[in-house]
Amino acid sequence: LPVAVLGDVNNDGALTTVDAILILRHIAGIGTPLTPEQQQRGDVNACQAGQSGLTTVDAILILRKIAGTALFPC
Repeated sequence: LPVAVLGDVNNDGALTTVDAILILRHIAGIGTPLTPEQQQRGDVNACQAGQSGLTTVDAILILRKIAGTALFPC
């Protein structure tokens, strides 16, 4: 089994654009809602004040990390 990676919403062992898309779909109410575990893995900036819960910022941070232009704040 893959080890849980922060940002790896689908828990496939890799951080990909699919993880960001899953967050955006969850926020928009499209498709199957994410489980609490998936939401926790996707909440990459939960440590920052007022940033608890999935937001578009989490999806953007995941995309920026994939592109190599940002690190997760937590």
